[in-house]
Amino acid sequence: MASYNQIVYDILEILKANQITINNDIDFRHILYSINTQRELWANQEYNRPGRTIDPVMIQPLGCASIITVDEAECCDIISGCKILRTEKQIPQPMVFNDGVELRIGPSKLTNIAFSLKNINEIPYVTYNKYAGNMMYGFYYNNYLYFIGGKASDRLIENIKIWGVFSDPEEAANFTDCGTVNCFSYDDEYPIKGKLIPYITGEVIKKFGVSLNIPKDDSNNSKDDNNGR
Repeated sequence: MASYNQIVYDILEILKANQITINNDIDFRHILYSINTQRELWANQEYNRPGRTIDPVMIQPLGCASIITVDEAECCDIISGCKILRTEKQIPQPMVFNDGVELRIGPSKLTNIAFSLKNINEIPYVTYNKYAGNMMYGFYYNNYLYFIGGKASDRLIENIKIWGVFSDPEEAANFTDCGTVNCFSYDDEYPIKGKLIPYITGEVIKKFGVSLNIPKDDSNNSKDDNNGR
């Protein structure tokens, strides 16, 4: 595996070696953006195919996110009086595959009730489902996670654990684990299989007219050729 820093600086060195002028238009953030774009393009090709499962290395933790109570009304000048639970901070944009947004949620305490993540279009049906019992449901909407259902005591929760596959891994920097450890660092391992890093590197430098002789994973076959890291 390689860190964000290592991948970006390796690409910059390749560009310099090929007489590509490094200026304000080609800097660390520009390269990282291109890396993230290629990662998402690959993920969309890979995980929108039937029977594919998300590789754990793609998933980033956001630690325990704070939960607040807000009004259900979306219009700023309307107060419905009905309250709903919501994450205090906006959640990084998750990738979307066949099964919906790539988010996972769980209780911050072992004794808390379990959560079920739903598509927002399913919420009206589970809300009025008499068989739903005390289940608590979460859904992603407008960059936030919302929560409904459960017993009155469950609706007093203050934190929830979140994981996801995010379009921009750097956005995890807005979250900390246990209030001290930042959920993102440029020295962290980049969230993709190690064997795919040369492929991502090759695709990025192609944008600058440089080609590397790198074998490409045949993403259209039925095998996971790049299982290794």
